[in-house]
Amino acid sequence: MKKVLFVGKNSQFNNAIALNLDVILKIEVVFKSKIEDVLEYLKGGSEVVDLIIVASMVNEKHTAVEIYKHLQTYQMEIPLVSMEKDSVGEKVIRKLDPDRPVEEIVSEMAQILQIAPVLENESTPEFFPIPIKYYYFIDEIFVHTYIRIKKENNPDHYVMRFRKGDMYIKGDIKKYYEKGVSFFYVKFNDRLYFVNEVTDRIISKLQSELSDDAEKIALLEDCNDIVSGLLLTRGISDETVKLAKASMKKMEEIVYTYPKLGDLLKLLLNNPTSFRFRRTQLTTYVAFHIVSNMEWGSTEQQEKLSFVAYFHDITLQCDKYAMIKNNEEVIAANLNQFDEQTIVYHAKKAAELVRDYPRLPIGADTIILRHHGTMGGRGFAKTFSNNLEPLTVVFLIAEAYANYLLEYYGNITNAEIMDELNIDFPKSQYRKIIKTLVNFEF
Repeated sequence: MKKVLFVGKNSQFNNAIALNLDVILKIEVVFKSKIEDVLEYLKGGSEVVDLIIVASMVNEKHTAVEIYKHLQTYQMEIPLVSMEKDSVGEKVIRKLDPDRPVEEIVSEMAQILQIAPVLENESTPEFFPIPIKYYYFIDEIFVHTYIRIKKENNPDHYVMRFRKGDMYIKGDIKKYYEKGVSFFYVKFNDRLYFVNEVTDRIISKLQSELSDDAEKIALLEDCNDIVSGLLLTRGISDETVKLAKASMKKMEEIVYTYPKLGDLLKLLLNNPTSFRFRRTQLTTYVAFHIVSNMEWGSTEQQEKLSFVAYFHDITLQCDKYAMIKNNEEVIAANLNQFDEQTIVYHAKKAAELVRDYPRLPIGADTIILRHHGTMGGRGFAKTFSNNLEPLTVVFLIAEAYANYLLEYYGNITNAEIMDELNIDFPKSQYRKIIKTLVNFEF
């Protein structure tokens, strides 16, 4: 079996590449996040690895160049590919654009390794990986489920852990997750049945009358994480659309369930929800309030902003990055190049992803593209133009309000938030919208 050394931070993108290398090309992937660990690993000689992929800079260093120098010094003939977003070393190091579709990246790596992908219409893998979080939504196992155990003499050793028909509790699954297991495996021919069944069961739960609001919030957050994972690894699919629609509908219902913002905020803060989920729900709430108090407001516009709130940060996979609010904070975070670019271009990437959404609300992709005030979806605006669409302005203000509320809750009043918003958005077009919040209670 071929072996690839994958250098870079653990991220959704890197995991997607590694997963495809494993499943489609039947390649063993070894992860290293530090240049020191890479050089130590390479002490085993050229035979320890068949290809080195540098996914991103590590600690602001040009990692691919450092590895290239090491290979040259020790005369190691190992192919080296860099996905770093710069031109350093491009004359001697093969470059690969990380913005290309995952399947194209995997195909090019197959060419480098001189192996053929395992195509579904020719020969398919026996097992298919399923993110462990999918199992949180079911109480009964409806296909045999396996874990993969890598042994030196047999890296593709699969052991059945749950049989079809087994009953279990969520804690059984979490034990595996806490041990570092990210994926379970099902037989390849069972994969579509499994995904469709889980999707239907999640939607059924979302549509049911859950008596416990905390359970409802937890279910929504888990569902949102799954939609994010599906969207980033597979793009818009029937499952993604069905789950997203059911989630958005439930989040809209929550807005009407809590006439007072403070009651909703207490629910969110008293439960272990992520910052991303809290802000999405609060931004939806505030946006609905603003639209309902504008002369031109309508239900259609509220639903459009609900869609925007749901998808606008879909490419940001952790709270740390979602909490960044300006270009100065991006620089201060001292990120590697890949993560920095993920943040800087997250609005543009999210807008591109939703354009394949069937019956996309008119203009929703533009609002997502400009939700930080820049016309092209790059970075964060320092000043806000009068040329932005009215609904984009509504969303900007709604999210800014949610940010202040989450950061200073308990130590700030509605009037003080409005004062801050008037400083952030001094133009009259924005202040007219801010005035709709004057009677907001929390």
